[in-house]
Formats: sequence, structure tokens, C-alpha cells
Amino acid sequence: MNETGKNIAKRRKELGMRPRQLAEMCDMNPVIVAGIESGKYTPTIQEVENMADALRIRPERLLGWRRDGGPFITWWEGGGGEKIMHVEWEKPYKLIANESYPADGAVRLIFEEVEE
Repeated sequence: MNETGKNIAKRRKELGMRPRQLAEMCDMNPVIVAGIESGKYTPTIQEVENMADALRIRPERLLGWRRDGGPFITWWEGGGGEKIMHVEWEKPYKLIANESYPADGAVRLIFEEVEE
């Protein structure tokens, strides 16, 4: 199994999703999804993007790319007139303050690194 396939399978399992469900969400053949997860097939960029959307994760995370200390916007969700952005960090951080700028449509989040 290659790293991309492992990452797809791991994230799918974290979400309690079966391979067939992922395949349906991505309009893919379940045999192809299973083949990608096992390393038998190499996914196309479009397949990685489709699976990342279904798995609510950035495509680069599925591919195993890492950024040192930088944030990733993992996924967006909306409902009830609000939009929620989920952010994932490579290093452990603690949110210490936030400031909202509604007129500009912006928010400022202030983190400090947590010692391990």
C-alpha cells in the first residue's frame, strides 16, 4: 500500500465511511477506490480532489505533503446562515485570542505554540 492509499483509507475509517460510500460520493467505481487504497492503482489528480472533498480534507494531506508549522484549511461547512472553517496545524498550538472585523469580513486568530 502506498502513502496516498493509506492516507485515504485512514481518513475514510476516521469518518466511519465504507469504501462503497466513498466511491458513491466521488462517482467512482468501488473497485477503483479499493485499488487506490491498496496501492494497486495510482489515482489521478481529479480523483484525489474528489476523494478529498468527500473526506473533508485537503488533497495535499491525502498525498502526504507536509508544511512545517503552517495551517491547512481542512474543510468548510455551512448551515443556519453561518460558515464554519476547520483549520488544522502541524505543530501543537493553543488559541489565545480572536478578533472579528465584520465590516471587512475578516477574523484574526492569535495562537501560541504549546511546548511538548
